Amino acid sequence: MKSPSIVYLIWDTKNSGGNKVVFEHVNGLKKRDYDVKIITVFGKYPKWFPLAVKIKKLTILDIISKTDILVATFWPTVWLANFMKAKRKFYFVQGWEENLYKNIILRKIAKLTHRFPLKKIVISKYIETKIREYISNNSLVIFRLPGCAIDTSIFKPPSHKKNKTGNKTLILSVISWYQWYKGTDLLNKAVQELKKSHPEYLFTLVSCEKKPYSAIFDHFISNPTPSTLARLYQESDALLLTSRSEGFPLPPLEAMTCRCPVISTRSGGISEYSTHYQNAIILDNITQLWEENIIEKLIHNKKLRNKLIENGYKTSKKYVWEDIVKSLESIFVLNQHYP
Repeated sequence: MKSPSIVYLIWDTKNSGGNKVVFEHVNGLKKRDYDVKIITVFGKYPKWFPLAVKIKKLTILDIISKTDILVATFWPTVWLANFMKAKRKFYFVQGWEENLYKNIILRKIAKLTHRFPLKKIVISKYIETKIREYISNNSLVIFRLPGCAIDTSIFKPPSHKKNKTGNKTLILSVISWYQWYKGTDLLNKAVQELKKSHPEYLFTLVSCEKKPYSAIFDHFISNPTPSTLARLYQESDALLLTSRSEGFPLPPLEAMTCRCPVISTRSGGISEYSTHYQNAIILDNITQLWEENIIEKLIHNKKLRNKLIENGYKTSKKYVWEDIVKSLESIFVLNQHYP
């Protein structure tokens, strides 16, 4: 049987968790000898990712040409996909995209795309639940992938025991871009409050942005290599994530693989693989950080800390790209529904 031609339609090629996942899908399908292509509305070949296929800018010819499978990957691309030709069309949903914005009009436009007649592929139970609550159609078929994975050749436990840096506590935060849903403002507020009573805390912010969000952070690293990011996880006492909404956040999984304990706001998709006080500390409100002295508990309660580290590491081992690509292949070729 001839393999179907597959086209992923992306909005841009900037360094982001969403694009990283799409590129992993494409590389995995290419490795399995599928005719897979990427068409982008903006951007060019990403130097930040070892992509196995070329990227083509969207043209009128792409809109009128027909492919076997078309995969829209972000809500604006769903609107475009409606005008493109394909035997089957999918919408790969990685986040509840209404939550990306404060603007009411943008929220409504993004949310409306879930009603378009594209089959849905989701990245987590959280996203599937949000779609079903919105559409309320018992016959709606949604394909759910078994999450995401990370490159364990890069993100892995440290080769030696971490040395304590005097009385300093190293807190790492990884935020791709300063967007509202990423909660950078919440992180900034938390750092301000925590520094009042804990001057020994050192906060490092990692981002694809070129400048720090504010001067409150002790260190800022722009667009580090994956190996540098892995080292930061390995050297830190905790990862602090303050997102308002995530479909399946990658930084906590990366941290767990590097045996760095995780503190995160309850951002939706974080619950896909994290359980409070089992393999992470999950905050219902950012104020818990300083009102309940969460970081102090994590640092000084060795039993709790070791439990989170060990369980987090075990969790990270459950997610493998090969398994995810197999599930994707089944959806495209066998049309099998993964509940």
